[in-house]
Amino acid sequence: MELEELLSVGWKEVVTASKQRKHPFHTATYATLSAFGPESRTVTLRHASELEEGGWELGFNADIRSPKALQSKNDAPVTWLFYSFPHKLQVRVWGYSRVHYQNELAESIWNDMQLLSRRCYLAPLAPSFEVSEATSNIPELLRDREPIEEESVPGYQNFCVVRTRVSQIEVLKLEFEGAWRAKYTPDSATWLAP
Repeated sequence: MELEELLSVGWKEVVTASKQRKHPFHTATYATLSAFGPESRTVTLRHASELEEGGWELGFNADIRSPKALQSKNDAPVTWLFYSFPHKLQVRVWGYSRVHYQNELAESIWNDMQLLSRRCYLAPLAPSFEVSEATSNIPELLRDREPIEEESVPGYQNFCVVRTRVSQIEVLKLEFEGAWRAKYTPDSATWLAP
């Protein structure tokens, strides 16, 4: 396998996953730093692209009140982890995230979003808010249906887009004959021992 071929294999699956809900990479582990140390959670990959000036970008949608959004502001250092058992492929990503809130990008994505997806942003409580009893955090009148357009509008106040500018990608491909592993930056590529 060639060095650039391994990157192509890994990145192709990430891009595919951003468009296919059933791809194993469609949900990824996203880690940030908090006052308590690293925090990781699963996010839904909504965006993966190569940048015109070189490099890569990843993204997901979030509630602006959530810890992951708060911890992703101002070029915050973050990591992503993708793993696919069927592909025998792991992709690790390091980068810096920014939050897009009530700007052109956020508005464009909100306007293209399905009404059922908008329902999540109508939650009366901020994600991770401590409660005395279990709650779905979905308004009672919408628990068994998607909102109509007018009902979904207030959710935009809670909606944001998180984008990560990637500084490094590491790809690990497992094969019967052995594994291939390498790391990539926008300016370099290096083999690593698996």
